[in-house]
Amino acid sequence: MFQSAKRFLYAAVCGLIISAIFCGCGGGTSTSLIPDIDGRVEIAKIVVELPSGSDGTLRPGESLKLTASAFDKANKPVAGVAFTWRSSNPAVAEVDQTGLVRAKSPGVADITASAAGVVSAPRRLTVESEEDVPPPPPSPR
Repeated sequence: MFQSAKRFLYAAVCGLIISAIFCGCGGGTSTSLIPDIDGRVEIAKIVVELPSGSDGTLRPGESLKLTASAFDKANKPVAGVAFTWRSSNPAVAEVDQTGLVRAKSPGVADITASAAGVVSAPRRLTVESEEDVPPPPPSPR
């Protein structure tokens, strides 16, 4: 009895998803995901990206916001994923659970995001001391 109810629910969910795809409901970017029999979508990979224009170099006291994206086996985005963030060297750069990185002291830190047992490739950040940063060019006269 339980198995037949589970199959019915699965068929109903798949039918709704297929209807949404063919009706074009929702507009915008399509992230059509077909769940497995238990209604879960398996995450195959996670990608961590720097903000536009950043090369991953910071000075102590500066911060930047990383973004993480999860993808399924078909390389389609998985929406609604809660990521766990980690810094390999919190003394250099710490990261909170929203992906906000705060540079603390000179050195290198690798930042990763994880979800459902999948860990991203590390995103390397470098924190330079003030002495490491070249001075701005002189202003034209």
